[in-house]
Amino acid sequence: MRIGIDARPLAGPLAGIRTYLGELLKAFAQLNAGHEFILYSHRPVAFDAPSSRFQVRIRRTVMNVGTLWLQLHAPRQAVEDGIDLFWGAHFLLPLRLPRRIPAVVTIYDLVPFFFPQTMQLSNYLVTRFLLPPSLARAQRIMVISESAATDVGRVFGISPDRITVVTPGVRAGFVPRDPVEARQQVAGRLGLDSQRPYLLTVGTVEPRKNLRTLVRAVASLPRATRMRFSLLVAGAPGWKSSGLHDEARALVREGTLRFLGFVSHDDLPWLYAGASMFLFPSLYEGFGIPVIEAMASGVPVVGSDIPVVREIARNAAVFVAPTAADAWARTIVELLDDPARQATMRERGIVQVADYTFEQSARRLLDVFAAVGG
Repeated sequence: MRIGIDARPLAGPLAGIRTYLGELLKAFAQLNAGHEFILYSHRPVAFDAPSSRFQVRIRRTVMNVGTLWLQLHAPRQAVEDGIDLFWGAHFLLPLRLPRRIPAVVTIYDLVPFFFPQTMQLSNYLVTRFLLPPSLARAQRIMVISESAATDVGRVFGISPDRITVVTPGVRAGFVPRDPVEARQQVAGRLGLDSQRPYLLTVGTVEPRKNLRTLVRAVASLPRATRMRFSLLVAGAPGWKSSGLHDEARALVREGTLRFLGFVSHDDLPWLYAGASMFLFPSLYEGFGIPVIEAMASGVPVVGSDIPVVREIARNAAVFVAPTAADAWARTIVELLDDPARQATMRERGIVQVADYTFEQSARRLLDVFAAVGG
């Protein structure tokens, strides 16, 4: 079967969706599924084709706007290549794709419907108005968690038998390590004090990640705790973050808080492994890849008390109301003072993430392709 793929995430920033798509493609190659995959994009993609079964088609346009390319040019390219099935791997389908070509689409979250105020206006408008017809066109809809499946079914009235959960997995390298050794490994490159333990959060710096609550929580910690532990924020600069940086300024001056910016894939596993605790205060997620990366690294997790974090962490994490800064501060102090509980959480986390593999997810996705594309 020839499968066409909207590969635009591979041309974008190194964030969750790009990781998800790239790792699934690598798993397809390792599984030797026998299909041919044609990756379409309006810009060069970060993907080294592992075999001749993977081809890349780049079609630049005058405005070089991804959504316009998807709607205006991708259908023609798909027809010219004679594809048997199209996978919309980034929320949307090319709506002018001939009906004779079956199509599936992956939905990562419903931020435009639940937290539109946290988005850039252009992204909000595109997704808000093109997502519903994409869902109507798709023969099968993939989501990345059971929580997302529930949301999609409820918001759009879609039958559960049209929805398949294909979760992310944990990439190679996220394993427990000696924390001191891990800190020493990245201290020079990231400008860290290898002798000072830290709390960690990972994600693009944008409003939905709810970092202002974390800043307020850390600011209210006892001074002795703040002087012993720093808070590191690892993630590319996002949008609507000026208020966060204003509120964080005192902690940055004090040396308690560091914004590291984007951290490379090579350094990120070491950064996780060196953390004393992982904090995930997000208001809403379709999944939460950092949570499973932290658990795989043997790091105790404190996460937002939202359905998807409870789903993926289960009994391996402590859950706190997302915006309750006092409760976050109290939980941090209590957990830092309880080594036995930390050890239990580490053990439970490693067990919990064992089922999250990209190989397993790739097999499930290939089953969907076979069912829909024949």
